[in-house]
Amino acid sequence: MTSKTSKSVYLFIAITGFILSFLWENQHFTLYANYAQWMEQVYFVLCSLADVLLIFLVYFLVALIFRNPYWIHHLAAAQILTTLLISALVSFLAEKIALYMNWWTYTDQMPLVPFLNIGLSPFLAITLLPVLTFLFSRKINQIF
Repeated sequence: MTSKTSKSVYLFIAITGFILSFLWENQHFTLYANYAQWMEQVYFVLCSLADVLLIFLVYFLVALIFRNPYWIHHLAAAQILTTLLISALVSFLAEKIALYMNWWTYTDQMPLVPFLNIGLSPFLAITLLPVLTFLFSRKINQIF
């Protein structure tokens, strides 16, 4: 594995993750109320950038588990399942922290994840977006 390939896939992860997150944020923003004042002006961009950081956190946690920083190039069911599980845990923790810090609250339209008491939309975002980002980024990296 060349360092060029590794560096380019990280760039593709950042770009793909940002685009997917930005699209997701635009679709579910009406489920939130009472954003922190600093978020109102640049809500979509900041949340999308934060999501990209979470996506990279998931990537590197999976790399640690499999002891392979290039795992994305050899995707198998084990890596995808591990990514989903880690993403769900990261999603839960990130959303709990955001709610605790009062960065936002939910409207009555936000469905909640049973037993976890967090919004379904943000939970699904950070659970699914890393896997989608890695799959798309891997494919883009193969093309370029």
